[in-house]
Amino acid sequence: MKLVAEELRHPTKKVDYDIIVVGGGPAGCTFVRSLITRKSPLRVLLLEKERFPRDKVCGDGLSYHAIPTVRKAFPELASLIPSSSFSDRQTLAYPPGYEFHRKRQMLDVIPRFEFDNALWQATVKAGAETLENAKVTRVLRQEDRICGVEIEDRNGKRELTCRLVVGADGSRSVVRQATGSNADDYLIHALRQYVRGVPDSTEGLIFFFDLEYQGYFWIFPFVRDGERWANLGYGNVTDNRILKERFWNYFHSPQIQKYLGAAQLEGNLTGFPLNMARFKWNGKLTRPLFGPGYLLLGDAAALIHPLSGEGIPFAIDSGAIAAEVLTDDRIPEAKKGAIYEARVLRRIRPVFLSPAAFGAIRLPMLLPRPLSKALVASANFAWKIIRRLRGDGQPGGIESGSRWEVPITLLFAALVLGLFLIALAGFWISHALAASALPSAVSVRAIGFAVIGTSFCLLDATGRYGWSFASAFLVFTLICSAVVELIGLETGAIFGAYHYNAAIPLQLFGALPIVVPFGWFVFSYFSFATADTVLGKNSRPIARAIISTILLVAYDLTSDPNQVYRGVWTYPGGGIYYGVPAQNFLAWALLGFGGMLALQFLRRRKSISLEDEQLVPLPVIAYLAIVFHEAIFATAINKAPIAAAIGLLTVGAIVGAWFCQRRAGQNPPPLSAP
Repeated sequence: MKLVAEELRHPTKKVDYDIIVVGGGPAGCTFVRSLITRKSPLRVLLLEKERFPRDKVCGDGLSYHAIPTVRKAFPELASLIPSSSFSDRQTLAYPPGYEFHRKRQMLDVIPRFEFDNALWQATVKAGAETLENAKVTRVLRQEDRICGVEIEDRNGKRELTCRLVVGADGSRSVVRQATGSNADDYLIHALRQYVRGVPDSTEGLIFFFDLEYQGYFWIFPFVRDGERWANLGYGNVTDNRILKERFWNYFHSPQIQKYLGAAQLEGNLTGFPLNMARFKWNGKLTRPLFGPGYLLLGDAAALIHPLSGEGIPFAIDSGAIAAEVLTDDRIPEAKKGAIYEARVLRRIRPVFLSPAAFGAIRLPMLLPRPLSKALVASANFAWKIIRRLRGDGQPGGIESGSRWEVPITLLFAALVLGLFLIALAGFWISHALAASALPSAVSVRAIGFAVIGTSFCLLDATGRYGWSFASAFLVFTLICSAVVELIGLETGAIFGAYHYNAAIPLQLFGALPIVVPFGWFVFSYFSFATADTVLGKNSRPIARAIISTILLVAYDLTSDPNQVYRGVWTYPGGGIYYGVPAQNFLAWALLGFGGMLALQFLRRRKSISLEDEQLVPLPVIAYLAIVFHEAIFATAINKAPIAAAIGLLTVGAIVGAWFCQRRAGQNPPPLSAP
């Protein structure tokens, strides 16, 4: 599909412009400004339906995603951002009174009246051809492609032709509506109200989550002419009819009034639409971002975070990416639209599909009310424990000057780990009482472990290394383990001749239970992250790979005899080590080392940089717990003393290495479960 008409390369047909950009907000201005920066020879017209400065109803918040993108696209506005309203703090409040205080968040609040005007004036000053008070009433078509727009201004209606129309005209985009079905659009509404005279506060940008109606009320303070103002707002995804009622209920509540004091309302309560991003099963948006003769940017492309409603950074990114692709002569014309969309998706998917955002925003809203309250209460308890373990003082406040660096995914990981530890404790309590607190079926236990273990590892890996590495770790482990297991089951050449229990459901090709690759992921991550934590972030990758492999094989030596006893798998020919052939452990060592080396390489490419020594070592706790459990099982039930000894020695070695590291002055956090 050709994005731009053939005439752009062979300009024989008369047109008014090469490109017409509809919408002078952040997306449109960034696109045009980036074309100018790249010294594009294309003739471009930037249209805006109002005259600047003009208001744009919005939350006015700029997150850590937005600030660097603005400074990169508009270097001349470096003095504007960060503004005097900049804050490094954020507060997340959940009913019935739980608050999470986050620091180093890099947040700013600039009213769109000022922000959009600054971008527009910078674009005009750079040499852009613009037209204000020009409303686009419809788009023009020539056969199967868009070829221009009809505008209405003070001179009446007229048509302007071009080779490419760029839609940057917001959630109610005329270009979007004219170029495809809007049946799958996820359009919601929110309300905004300004107040002035807000008292000083140290909580930064504040979110009050409405779990009943799946929304939130916000307080975004900012400074205007030396006076403290705030942008207040409310939105939800369930019922637009009650927006005003919910807004005023929150506004008059004591939890909001304590932040507003004697603040006075300024202007009217105003609504605005949000065309939230919606993804298909294959990871693409429900509507393409391009077509014959048109391109969509920002809100017009539904590049609004589906959980938080944030859109400015993605509008700016999409404008910059579009300019980059269109001016790159190395990209064939027929592929530019697809490459633009692919690059935008590569930018937004890790943010829009972030487990951290889902866990903090959406999950508490989706769960039944009792479970939601239990989840938030457990996360709050884990957060307090983590802060106390790190010596942050009183866990409820942030005025002490300490900073919370624990990503929220680690709070949920701690909650899942708590469930895992409870399950292990429940097993031994039921065993001691000769009861049956846990399911006896192998299939139920296997599936339960896979679900809990995978959830914990994904949450912890996301908080510790970033979503990009966490997802890469998962995919790499699932694919490699499935291939190796299937070859091993078919040939017996890798681990020896063996087969899995037929009672375990969902078996690939009738041989490999689908939970097995997830088990590989869980134990690989336990070993990987434990070695990483014990050795420290400055250790060599080869050393981390070796220790990870040793931990993986140590677990296998402790656990495999128990799995044979439980009937999870069977070696018909038996083996020298409690019915398991030595070949199995040699294969684990070789494959484990190769996999850990590959994961260390992935870590260097995809991992974010965190101060690991500040993070409570949840994977170490998980690894120690499962190895200790298997060692006790080998002792008390399976009667496999060598396996038990290996497990207990491994636990002791990790604990000893930990305390030796502390005494050496590296000061890791104390080894305690949250």
